[in-house]
Amino acid sequence: MDSFVTADAWTPKEHEAFLRALEEHGQGTATGDVWSKIAKAVGTKSASAVKDHAHNYFIKLQAESYTAQHAAPTHVATAMGGIARWSLEEEFVFEAALANSDLGDSEDGAGGLDFASISQLLPGKSAADV
Repeated sequence: MDSFVTADAWTPKEHEAFLRALEEHGQGTATGDVWSKIAKAVGTKSASAVKDHAHNYFIKLQAESYTAQHAAPTHVATAMGGIARWSLEEEFVFEAALANSDLGDSEDGAGGLDFASISQLLPGKSAADV
């Protein structure tokens, strides 16, 4: 699994333990008890961290499935006057940033989205690219 920059990144060994425990305990409804069992199997992460990791992992799987079934995602790079290709990881970071953005009304009419801040999460991308 490609790792994304997080405050508490998962090692490949932790991720493998997560996958094994998910296979064993992850059938049916995902309750707090399931996350606790998986956390215990991983041994180094809390139930909350396991739940967050599972959420991000499932989003990644969904994005990979979509990408495999459709053409590579593109965005209009207005500053470049053409089309710029985005990697799957860039798409994931962008989508996560949008999901965590304050979508309330703002004085500048941008609806609370701060594309300059989002672009800082994407090396090589400007606010115009985003």
